[in-house]
Amino acid sequence: MGTVGRKAELGAAIIVLGLLALLLPWSSATVASLDFVPSDAYSILTGTVYALGIIVILAGIAVLRLKEEE
Repeated sequence: MGTVGRKAELGAAIIVLGLLALLLPWSSATVASLDFVPSDAYSILTGTVYALGIIVILAGIAVLRLKEEE
């Protein structure tokens, strides 16, 4: 068995981000239903999608900057 390279690690991280994106509608509805949160689910979902988009863009830039190991 070989060691895991940076690209494989980053690939796994991007997959985890995708899984987290699948949970965004459920989690934003749960947070919006709390009594002390004066916001609705749409605004919470919009903010989390923007944050997730920025993280995915940064991950893509990191992949592009990696030098080929082959």
